[in-house]
Amino acid sequence: MLRLLGIPFVKSDGEAEAMCAWLNENNYADGVLTDDGDVFLYGAKVVYKDFNISSSKHPTDNLQVFRLEEVESVLGLTRRNMIALALLLGCDYLPAGVPGVGKETAMKLFTSLPGVDLLNRWVVNALLGDTDLKYTRGPSDEHSPLNDRYINFKSMSDHFV
Repeated sequence: MLRLLGIPFVKSDGEAEAMCAWLNENNYADGVLTDDGDVFLYGAKVVYKDFNISSSKHPTDNLQVFRLEEVESVLGLTRRNMIALALLLGCDYLPAGVPGVGKETAMKLFTSLPGVDLLNRWVVNALLGDTDLKYTRGPSDEHSPLNDRYINFKSMSDHFV
């Protein structure tokens, strides 16, 4: 139908949100219209939420606009740390998250390890062949909330390589 109307479109081979986020990240689109917040994890810079054309009201009456830099500032997390947070709490690729780790524990982890890129640590371990990943303690990490927690990313390693 879009083709018949002369409206340009892109067909995604994978998840549409990932494609839309890529288009937004690379300035081919002004934003992504979705109600799913994980689009930021894919790289979206601007997200439009609660757009409703089926309402009797104007479709933008409840529209919310979220910008990545504002979300990062409010949460105090970089996009990479938001990806790590999603893995800890549960997401499409690791639905159960890490057992026993909730929002508060996860946020304590990030504040107790400022400047540490946990996602990078996990990816490096995966590339080195350690698919039963565990957070390994460094000299300044003795009191880390994840000292003895294990994370199995075997099913996810292909998504990061």
